Amino acid sequence: MAPKSKGKSSANTNFPISKILVPENIRDEGWDKRIDELAASIKSVGQLSPVLLMPLAKPVKGKTHELVYGFRRLAACRKLKHSTIKAAFTAKDMTQKQKDAARLVENTDREDLSPVEEAKAYKGMMDSHKLTAKQVARIVGKTDGHVSQRLALLRLPEKVVTAVETGDITATHARQIHRVKDPK
Repeated sequence: MAPKSKGKSSANTNFPISKILVPENIRDEGWDKRIDELAASIKSVGQLSPVLLMPLAKPVKGKTHELVYGFRRLAACRKLKHSTIKAAFTAKDMTQKQKDAARLVENTDREDLSPVEEAKAYKGMMDSHKLTAKQVARIVGKTDGHVSQRLALLRLPEKVVTAVETGDITATHARQIHRVKDPK
């Protein structure tokens, strides 16, 4: 099955999708609209990047490995009815904090998360692991300012947050709107 190694394996292996335990996805509703595009790309040129899997201490309902990151790639391969997926493996158990950080770094590095999704992910890490924004910034390799600016989006009026989520305005525009004292 999975290769035995220290840390991440550089060798990619085709792994049975049916053996993968999938944790809760950090994306907002609507993320799946882009799965068709990713599935078309995988169908055309193949899966370019592996998902990262971690062996489970013991199988859970036939699942032997947990998905650390690559949720969209897995969803696209499922949509294509693939039975296997290109995967890399961790040889050590990762704490929940390490898995959350790996997922967040993977998604922000690929620029797959919207600014609001990114803010919610930072907030989720802070709440789940009792971390400060500064600690989250250090863990994910972002500046304190970047993380603080993203978190500030969550304090904006819902209408403004929705406009950022839908792409009607940028996160920068939203911050400028927030500075205006008169709501009109």
